[in-house]
Amino acid sequence: MMKRRIALLLALLLALAVFAACGKKNGSGKQSDLEKDDSVAPTFERIVSLDADGNVQTASRATIYDCYTFESVDSESVMITGFYSQTKGSTSASDDESQSYVRCAEPHTVVIPEKLAGKTVVKIGKSAFRAHSEIAELSLPATLLSIGKYAFAECSNLQSLTLPAAVAELGEGAFYRCSDLEELNFAPSSALSVIPNSAFAFCEALTEIHIPGYIKTIGDGAFLNCISVTTLTLEEGLETIGKQAFQNLALDEIPTLPSTVTSVGELNFK
Repeated sequence: MMKRRIALLLALLLALAVFAACGKKNGSGKQSDLEKDDSVAPTFERIVSLDADGNVQTASRATIYDCYTFESVDSESVMITGFYSQTKGSTSASDDESQSYVRCAEPHTVVIPEKLAGKTVVKIGKSAFRAHSEIAELSLPATLLSIGKYAFAECSNLQSLTLPAAVAELGEGAFYRCSDLEELNFAPSSALSVIPNSAFAFCEALTEIHIPGYIKTIGDGAFLNCISVTTLTLEEGLETIGKQAFQNLALDEIPTLPSTVTSVGELNFK
């Protein structure tokens, strides 16, 4: 009899535990649709999207939220691994955490923060922002040291870009096929020494390229098919120009190569 009572008691406790767990899952602890999405799990931070002047941005009269996925580089810094642009959905829920979210398709300014989860943003990973056509303007943090391969490739509505002085590493194809990119600015001084292969290839709206003297190497096809470029300035300090680096530009005249150039690849300046 005693054993039967103990067994019944254990069964009752188990049932209560299951009930409590279900209540937590479906009650106030309910995850938002954003949290359930594999593209932003498991580590993310959602922030209200501000323009370059600090104003809250909206799309279709709803507040835009930008969500960043990231991973730790060390105890004080992080690398952004993905981006998920959001606008708050129209729901009857009163709790922000249980609101629904939908992909934002309207162009807006993306101001990447200097910190996520209290840690400094120092890297942007491979393809992290690739093909996000809703990005019209982009502000990169001064803390940024590295931009990965194809990080912003095919951001087809991006119109202007300024690379911060701290960026020392630029990945292959980082801004490949940013077809609306009209303005490209490099910092007056920088640790960056290489513009890699295909970095700005098919940026068809660019009209002018100015390569500062701290750039030593321009990789293969770096500015291939930038078909609207009429002005190209190369400063002293440049040493190597890869094959097809400046193929199919609309140059008014072939630029004078710096005296420091020791190697020029095939099919340039057609």
